[in-house]
Amino acid sequence: AARLQATLDAAGLERPILAGHSPGAAIAVAASSRVGARALVLVNPVTPELRRPRALGVLRIPAARAGFGPLLRLFRRQLTRYILERRVFSGRGASPPGAVDRYAAPWGDPVRARCLAEILAQWDPAELAGWAEPVSVPLRVLAGGADRRIDPGAAERWTETLGGAFTLLPECGHSIPEEAPEEVASALQELVELVRNQNKQEASERG
Repeated sequence: AARLQATLDAAGLERPILAGHSPGAAIAVAASSRVGARALVLVNPVTPELRRPRALGVLRIPAARAGFGPLLRLFRRQLTRYILERRVFSGRGASPPGAVDRYAAPWGDPVRARCLAEILAQWDPAELAGWAEPVSVPLRVLAGGADRRIDPGAAERWTETLGGAFTLLPECGHSIPEEAPEEVASALQELVELVRNQNKQEASERG
């Protein structure tokens, strides 16, 4: 969230609409008050209910993190295929053409592989309980009914906590941005129009 704020500051962007997918959605919630977000779109959001896998605890050991990168680079295509087919898309054969190579490619870079180990070692969805107050801006949440990573019921409860509108896409898995990009675009466009109208109203009231 702090890095996102610094990036927006450096770019001179104020009061943005923030959109995020999975952990990116959690970052959008955490960053919203920091950056004065005008609206939020959360897609397959990580929620405070998501349990941290116990297996990730081993990555808190420095030696384990050091060995993770080389293993990831060596088996990145096999691991990526398994994760996409079993956890991300709605079923076997649902991955778009070329998805395995596209998702696996970044982990051939030693620096990125090392960064992923650090992220996984520190990742704790329960931190989101600290953002359990309703947001004060328009919020749209999209969840996949076939999502095998994030319980759509948990996403709906998180939406109720934050105070927004919830949309369930029954046929989608955990990658709505790729499985139903038109739905994401529609949610973004709706909020863009809403913010544009708010800006016009504020300008009219000032003038």
